Amino acid sequence: MGMPAKHCVHGLFKAFGSAGIEYPFVRARVYVEGELRGTVEFLVDTGAGASLLAYRDLLTLNIPPMLRGMPRRTAVGIGGAVPTVLLRKPVRLELLDAAGAGEPIVIVLDGIDCEDPDAVRGQMRSRSRRAKSAVMAKPSLLGWDALRGLEVIISYIGEKRVLLCESRV
Repeated sequence: MGMPAKHCVHGLFKAFGSAGIEYPFVRARVYVEGELRGTVEFLVDTGAGASLLAYRDLLTLNIPPMLRGMPRRTAVGIGGAVPTVLLRKPVRLELLDAAGAGEPIVIVLDGIDCEDPDAVRGQMRSRSRRAKSAVMAKPSLLGWDALRGLEVIISYIGEKRVLLCESRV
């Protein structure tokens, strides 16, 4: 009996934030209830318990308010607190190789947290143009709920790389 084969997709490093630090990202096609809504770049966040669609990506994916649901809750992490609503619909993520090679890795979630649009719009009404740009620059997060069945390799040594791998029998 041999070892199961590994199927991997390469992510990419991208500068994020004012310090210009590069973080690991992976691109994914996002399907909601079986309908392709678009492509999103997710920050690979091994410390996040749940994945999160950022406000700007909700707009890009054109997810209507009726698909976003309750309960309202707050996601808390090292970057602070983010008011969220739960998209209570099946979400399929197809993680894509950054070089466009091979098949995607498919992840199916029962739902996904979304940055609360009402809270974001409220924040943006009272902020400067620079602060509004920062709100719109926040990335979506790929958290433990999506990563738990994968081998995640993030290397900053030598040639930086992001690899997400699944075992295939």
